[in-house]
Amino acid sequence: MPTPPRADEAASPKVPRAARMVFRLLVAGVILFFLFKKIPIHEVASAVRHTHLGYVSAAFLVTFVIHLAASIRLQKLCELLNLKMSAYMVFKINTAARFYSLFLPAGSFAAIAIRFYRLSTLRKQYKEALLAMLGDRLMATTSLCLVGGLFWILERRHEPSVYLWSAAVALAALLIVAGLARFVKPRAALTALMQRFKPRVFGKVDLPAAEAAGMMQRPVRTLGALFLLSGLIHVLGILGYDLLCAAMGLTVSFVAVGWIRSAVILATMLPVSVSGIGLREGAMVLLLGLYDVPPDDALALSLVVFAVTVLGIGLIGGVLEAVRLLNE
Repeated sequence: MPTPPRADEAASPKVPRAARMVFRLLVAGVILFFLFKKIPIHEVASAVRHTHLGYVSAAFLVTFVIHLAASIRLQKLCELLNLKMSAYMVFKINTAARFYSLFLPAGSFAAIAIRFYRLSTLRKQYKEALLAMLGDRLMATTSLCLVGGLFWILERRHEPSVYLWSAAVALAALLIVAGLARFVKPRAALTALMQRFKPRVFGKVDLPAAEAAGMMQRPVRTLGALFLLSGLIHVLGILGYDLLCAAMGLTVSFVAVGWIRSAVILATMLPVSVSGIGLREGAMVLLLGLYDVPPDDALALSLVVFAVTVLGIGLIGGVLEAVRLLNE
């Protein structure tokens, strides 16, 4: 007797997608509503108007270099998996994904799906594209946490408790990794992950766990160099944030900006908003308040950060995508 379809499979996929989009818009709207209720919008607008455009331009240039470096990292990971393509092609794919994530309902998940589709269909190498993307995301997020944690320790080195907290976090991370290594079967977990998403996103991927494990055994020196590149990318990102602080006349140290940036980016990774809107602003106001930055300046800075690091790169991706579509 055939198994009856699950309720979420029987329903139209448009309903849950629409519901998720409404929820994310609602979260972003509620956060912004409370922020602007407490912070006069004319003060925020005044802070934005007095932004130094020279510093903003320099920050945008740094952001552009960051995305070039991130494209090189992903391209090198693709090469390790015998997926040949140029760094410029990867850059166009990454920026196009950023462009579509600005308005598609799934946001960052839509960007992941678009990036996978474009990377895999170029050479019909689906499993290689998937593993390259997973490795790229792992490197980016791990280095983000490490760089942010290092800057947090440096910024609060005079407080004795910081070393205790750092040791506790490091011990907790080691216990988690040890627990996963002991109780989680990597091959079974990878197979379960593929089976979970295969019907919706990775329909053309046939990646046995044993083969995946073999593909992940790549030159340690190359992977180490790419991990160092990831760290450099985040240091450049801190420089970009620092330039935007200078553009608004905010006196926050470079070291403090280092850990605040990591915390803000981690907050925007939560899949409860659209392009991190609301989460970014709330985190900025909260964290910069620790350094006596007025809420209106912190909120204005978050808007400028969004314009430079998200919207600006997304618009470049939109232009490149329009050129691609016109040439096809």
